[in-house]
Amino acid sequence: MRQVSPDIPFGSAYTEMDWWSGYDPELEDRANLEATAADYDWGSLVCGDDTPEKFSIADWWPVEFQGPIGSCAGQAASGAAEIEHYKLTGQPIAFNANFTYIEGQRYSKSLFGRDNGATIDGVVRSTKEKGCAPMDWDKDGRIDYPYPARYTTAIPQQAYQYASKYKVGYHAVLKNWDEIIKFLKTQGTVVVGGDWGRWGPDASGLCTRFVSGGGGHAWIICGWDETKKTFSEDVLEGVNSHGKRWARKGFHYMTRRFIDQFLAARWTVAIGISRLSVPGPTKYSFEQWKKAVPVSILPTWRV
Repeated sequence: MRQVSPDIPFGSAYTEMDWWSGYDPELEDRANLEATAADYDWGSLVCGDDTPEKFSIADWWPVEFQGPIGSCAGQAASGAAEIEHYKLTGQPIAFNANFTYIEGQRYSKSLFGRDNGATIDGVVRSTKEKGCAPMDWDKDGRIDYPYPARYTTAIPQQAYQYASKYKVGYHAVLKNWDEIIKFLKTQGTVVVGGDWGRWGPDASGLCTRFVSGGGGHAWIICGWDETKKTFSEDVLEGVNSHGKRWARKGFHYMTRRFIDQFLAARWTVAIGISRLSVPGPTKYSFEQWKKAVPVSILPTWRV
């Protein structure tokens, strides 16, 4: 979701992604996702009194382009971990999505060494067991570990050392709209994977209908809007890895019908990623989220 190399300008030949843009749904290890997930009644989660009707990161979260690399699963998982890190610490951070992609490939079946994507199970295991590798190692606002211009499995040894400090807590397998929105409001961020199909957002960025089809892709569900001011119905907010010219400056908004149809499709998985070690009451108050985070606090190479 995050990085772009300076030599891959948006509008290049890679702007239109291939069908396989980084998630291989046919090789997804759904059994392991279920077996290693936290055991909890997600429908029983209770939202706090300060939970707002709308939570959006679109005004301040930088959206970039994954380039010619099929790293969308890694982009989604590392981006979710960035959001969770900010919720926990109040500090922005940028994780190298290629690290999560390549390590996620190692956990995926028969994918390592070829730029054919990764599975959600693979990248989730990577963020939990290996951690997430920051791009700025010494926190001086400069890139120490850049996102590559082309697919590569080469990872500097130091990256593993730094990544071990940034492991996510647990993951959850989510089955419906209610579980997703309650997880977002109380536990963490959601990563989804499925086939591309036909579901492109309209001019306003709204997705109302999902039709299953070819290819595979992964992205983040990061927020919600229940005010019915921008749209006439409740929506979930998602962020993609295809740059700011895609949909609504990189973000899209999904209706309940879209989510129901997407979750009913054969290849779809929806996985909650949490900063918490075990399911339970959230450790932060939404008071700190009521004002948009000023872009000026982000490292200069992320603005």
